[in-house]
Amino acid sequence: MSPRRPPRRLRRKRTAAMLPAVALTILSRAHAAAGFTASASASCFAASESRRAAGAAAAAIRRYASGQEAPGGSRRWRGGGGGGDLDAHPSGSGATDSNTELSWETFDFSSNPKQDLRFGVGAGGTGANIAAGGKDDYRGDGDGGLAAAAAAEADLDRATADQLRELTEAYLSLPPELVARATEALEPHVNEGRRERIETALGQRTRRSRFLFENPSNPSNVWACLRTIDSFGVQHVDVVIDSGMYEGKMSINSKAGMRTAMGSAKWLTLRNHPTTAEAVRTIKNEGYLIYASDLSPTSKDVRDVDWDAGPICVVMGNEERGISDGMRDLADVTFTLPMCGFAESFNLSVATSITLAHMSAQSDNRHRDVDGNDEGAGLTGPLRPGDLTEHQLACLKLKGLLQSLPQRRMGGSLLKRQGIVLPEKIIAML
Repeated sequence: MSPRRPPRRLRRKRTAAMLPAVALTILSRAHAAAGFTASASASCFAASESRRAAGAAAAAIRRYASGQEAPGGSRRWRGGGGGGDLDAHPSGSGATDSNTELSWETFDFSSNPKQDLRFGVGAGGTGANIAAGGKDDYRGDGDGGLAAAAAAEADLDRATADQLRELTEAYLSLPPELVARATEALEPHVNEGRRERIETALGQRTRRSRFLFENPSNPSNVWACLRTIDSFGVQHVDVVIDSGMYEGKMSINSKAGMRTAMGSAKWLTLRNHPTTAEAVRTIKNEGYLIYASDLSPTSKDVRDVDWDAGPICVVMGNEERGISDGMRDLADVTFTLPMCGFAESFNLSVATSITLAHMSAQSDNRHRDVDGNDEGAGLTGPLRPGDLTEHQLACLKLKGLLQSLPQRRMGGSLLKRQGIVLPEKIIAML
């Protein structure tokens, strides 16, 4: 005769008693998997051990309660709705809340992209409150209220553009000697495997090609595109966010999510532009040709384009409208991705992936001399790994180390102990 199961009340009590131990187990696994060194862990916990433990334990309990982590950490956690992986978090900070945080290195798409809390959609911000009817809901004020919301969003767009520009300038303006000293001071606090991964990834970056997205509307699409671009080693990405092109509640809401997506893409050098004309003028002044993806019948087949004509900026248009007439007039080349099915166009992230795959196929990453030997001649094609300047590479490495500490804000404190002070713009963005 099988023993009777204890009453539900007792089972709940036992489960409640297990939760702290489960949380601590998961937390310790996350800490070890992130590869924190002993000195980094000591510095981290000395600063705020109890607060960190409480927050991590609460997150772990939520995951356990929802079935994402088994008792004792017996099953590796991968959030079904997207967000993270205990074994590979970009900052080395361990577990994340899969419903509200973006993980660069491991990402699952939401089953409801329009309400994806990781992009702030439905979770705050002017646009979210418009869509959800929050305290800043403008629907009762008619067109005037919506116009006020759009104006507020436009101000945030400009502020984001300034913030991205100032952050890039802050890093590149650092003296090389200071960058070297800061890097040397931070390296002992980052796991050796993590440091090697940063070195390897950054060593394959290219500035020969860059991407420009013109008024995209879906933050999940943009996030997927940015991760794909990172995977092919392209370092620089521009985005046109013309506030006047986003009309209506949901459109403004999605634009707010776009800022979240861009702000979370820590490994890329991003730049916002308020208009297409300004973006093209800036990029062309930097020596790039504009190659725009376009379904126009006059566009070239992507296979017939000269991808070795010079530095190239690839333009991807809006998911529904494509590129604007202004972009079409300003582009040096428009190209199309051939299709033979019933679908009219590729998804934005798919089109970006196909374009990058073709660019990769057109690139020879081996050094060859005139006799065909793998030495001496240099790289060819649109993707040329390792062509960043020495200072750009050093600044990106410093940025990567700062983002790989157990607590990102501890970087400033560690450097101050060595008499190194970074600009507040850099510290504030960690």
